Amino acid sequence: MVLEENKTSSKAEFNSSDLEVGGVVVYRDRAEVKRLIRVCVKKGENDVVVNQLPSVVDPKSLRVEGEGDAIITDVIYQSKTNYDEKTKGDKKQYDKLQDEIKELVEKEKFLTFKLEVINKQRTILNKFAEQICKFSDSSKEEKADMSEILKSGSVDGVMGFLTAYQDKMSHLDEQWRVYDREKTTLTEQLNVLRKNVQDLNPTTVKDAKTNRCVCISLEAASDTDVVLALSYVVSNASWTPQYDLRVFSNDKTMKVLYYGLIKQSTGEDWLDAKLSLSTANPSIGGSVPELGVQLLKFKQPVIMRKSYLESANSIRTASSYVPTVFDSSESYGDTQLERFRSISLPRQAIEITTTQVETNWTSVAFNIPRMATIPSDNTEHKVTVALVDLKPEFEYAIIPRMSSHTYLQAVVKNTSSYALLSGPANVFLDNNFVAKSSLKDVSPSEEFHCSLGVDPSIRLTTIPVKVLRGQSGLISKSVTVGYRHMFEVKNTKQEQVKVTLSEQLPLSTDERIKVHLNDPDVRKVNTPVNLPFGTVTLNSSNNLDWVVNIPTNTTQPITLTYSVEYPPGQVVQGLPKN
Repeated sequence: MVLEENKTSSKAEFNSSDLEVGGVVVYRDRAEVKRLIRVCVKKGENDVVVNQLPSVVDPKSLRVEGEGDAIITDVIYQSKTNYDEKTKGDKKQYDKLQDEIKELVEKEKFLTFKLEVINKQRTILNKFAEQICKFSDSSKEEKADMSEILKSGSVDGVMGFLTAYQDKMSHLDEQWRVYDREKTTLTEQLNVLRKNVQDLNPTTVKDAKTNRCVCISLEAASDTDVVLALSYVVSNASWTPQYDLRVFSNDKTMKVLYYGLIKQSTGEDWLDAKLSLSTANPSIGGSVPELGVQLLKFKQPVIMRKSYLESANSIRTASSYVPTVFDSSESYGDTQLERFRSISLPRQAIEITTTQVETNWTSVAFNIPRMATIPSDNTEHKVTVALVDLKPEFEYAIIPRMSSHTYLQAVVKNTSSYALLSGPANVFLDNNFVAKSSLKDVSPSEEFHCSLGVDPSIRLTTIPVKVLRGQSGLISKSVTVGYRHMFEVKNTKQEQVKVTLSEQLPLSTDERIKVHLNDPDVRKVNTPVNLPFGTVTLNSSNNLDWVVNIPTNTTQPITLTYSVEYPPGQVVQGLPKN
């Protein structure tokens, strides 16, 4: 969209949403919008004002570039609130109510102070009265000291004090009730005034409009046409990846349909915009955190005074945003393949145009080849990032302790130039939906696994655990319990399959509990040991992984034998059940 040129004035004004969108870079948590301003400037000084910038704009991100025979001398951001006549009248009433509130707040503070003084006087009188009442329960020495205090008054003095105490407390109670009633009434008045102020607040009334604008000052040597590019960063915009993983068992291929789901509620529509999806995450920041110094010192013992110990005993007894270059690309038609290969395809399949990948030092940008319109409706809009052809290898995973099923997995190496970000994935096997899964971050040339559901053609039989108990040692006897786990994996498919079976080896957390692995004979962690039918590895989680190639119509037995030794009379938790 091209605006009409302003040829008669040295000042031109535009609304941000009316300007042509030169491009949008969408990050994971924000977006950078570039808008183009086409204007004819006069000789001398000129002001180009862009009004009604979105409310979620970051003023510090404003940047202006241009083409033409002129010089940019200044860029100023302003935020002004405009009021109509009714709002101006409301503002006078608003200011008057604000003055009344200030006066009542001062009275409220005074009443609060008076109530605190009365409470302190009550506390002092109560403490003194408690000392008098404790006189009868005091020791002889304490009574002698107290006798000196009350020597002049004797019993008459005590009774006089109690009478004075009652009169003073009654007076204080009456004062407290009077001040408390006044404070309650004043608080109710304040609540009413604050509600009225909120209704009249010029910054919240519907007739008050805030104009966020930027003024670009130009100086031109002659009348000329210029094109300005205004860039700014807005929040309330993001994109997330989504995948369709389609696996075909006949030709052993995988097609990854890589989508970007864009949504924004910035208050502006992005009409016919050139989009770029960036993997950068500006919210993390780019500064290296400071490690600081870790100090070691002895903990000082806590010295408890006698009075504190006595009270404790008594209680016990009682209880940047990174600017991205916008490259021009050819347009293409966006295609959604919801039923990919579910019907008979012609000899030449429909071609899907994919994005251009722009790799930076710390991020990747996917430049969408066609123009797109993303309205400010906070609704996800799908764009195609890529269609990637990969060559998976199939294998089976069995975890007898967790499930008796056999799971088919695809082991895939990302041979494309696209970085796969973490996100949800729909998994299809031979055009049948099998599971909802998720991908972790996968860089180019990195390997990842994809679960393809349960395959009943690989059958697992678990033989009950065999337990042998005994004692060992001549002088210091110990209890020894031996365990034998046996599994049988049968391949009923018409081809050889690769199966990984995983089982736990107990890990001792006490030096008195010793675990001895007997079969298979594995000594080192993460070092595969060759077996007649495959390999076995003890991984860093102290679990054993058997990797076995099983021919068709063949049953492969797998055995795990170990013993646990511990002192007699102890109960060990975590041992397998019989």
